[in-house]
Amino acid sequence: MGLSGHKHKKKGPRLFEPKELTQDMDFASVVGRIRVAEEAFLGPEDIRFLSDKSGTYHERLDILHRAGYEGEGTFEDVILRDRDRQDRVLSGLVGDTKLDLFLLLDLDYHNLKAILRYQKLEAIRLNVDTAGLYEEETSQEGKAIDLPKSLRPLIRFTSPTDPQVLFEFILQNMRERENMGPELRPVFQGHVCQVLNLARVAADLSQVDLLADRLYFEELWALTEDKANRHMKPILQDYVMMLADQANFESYFRLRKSNRSKAYFEKVVVPHGYITWEDFSRAYGKEEEIEELFYASPISETFESFPPYETGRDISNYGLNSDLLLCKLIGLGKHENMHAVAVMSYWLAKKMERKNLRICHQILSRNLDPEKMRGMFRPTYPEMGLWRDDTWLMK
Repeated sequence: MGLSGHKHKKKGPRLFEPKELTQDMDFASVVGRIRVAEEAFLGPEDIRFLSDKSGTYHERLDILHRAGYEGEGTFEDVILRDRDRQDRVLSGLVGDTKLDLFLLLDLDYHNLKAILRYQKLEAIRLNVDTAGLYEEETSQEGKAIDLPKSLRPLIRFTSPTDPQVLFEFILQNMRERENMGPELRPVFQGHVCQVLNLARVAADLSQVDLLADRLYFEELWALTEDKANRHMKPILQDYVMMLADQANFESYFRLRKSNRSKAYFEKVVVPHGYITWEDFSRAYGKEEEIEELFYASPISETFESFPPYETGRDISNYGLNSDLLLCKLIGLGKHENMHAVAVMSYWLAKKMERKNLRICHQILSRNLDPEKMRGMFRPTYPEMGLWRDDTWLMK
């Protein structure tokens, strides 16, 4: 498997090209630890065996344990434990940068949306206004309300903001007791207040989710400008533009399929992509213009053709091709010995590996044909390397 650009259309600028990066001796020892840890990554033969129905549960578990995964249970159990463990160790690897906040920022906004959606459903179930939830429990000043048990499975507990603190802040803000609640990270607190103001008047929470998504990209971009991340700025901004373009084109394909209006799409578009809101607004509904925008975007590098996005397989292929751009970034960091990009690369590579394990789980649990699913696997870490002009330079 490799990256492949389209040969017949003019392509946009390329992201994550091999480049000279400012070296930082503070990362030499950290990268040394990463180089040891990366020896445990699963290779293509491991993935093939893990997706083969002939293997036993204990044989698969042994492979996962040798790759650093802990405990027993289903694939999903093992994956979730590793996901949370990798998130927790990240802060110990990033030095004086804010790379951990950058990479885990989406969890704060995920939790914000999860809490509001839970409260909306609870208010409907109890036939009360959302401001009336937990009224009896909060009648005493200073008394905190724990996260409800039925909410906890929806929460990501490795988020930069303690979910309990966020929950308390939302409760106090809903009651217009802004001075009583705990303080959040300043930018995030401002965004939470914006989202809550809309949630009070919105007819449905889809509008609230869309606002939260846009604000997430605003804070993510602001972190690329933070002086603590100055050595990472070009790579982080490439990363944000990639995420934004991937999300916006996926939204366009999905909304086109359901015949949603241009006005609705304009609310969905997130900022800081290579393709701007104005570009999308002008081209909406004009397939040839959208196709031109797609090929002008850096994300088109990994697509053989303009994605159809009609069937379930099309949707899966879009995700696969989108992930191949991350393989370029991972390959770049794989060959840096004194730079924070090596930390980012390792964390993203673990995330990619877990996607492969989920595909293995689908094959086994749904009794799918492994051979028909082979093309959906992402490259394993040993297969990734520096990438230039549609060729792996080294692995």
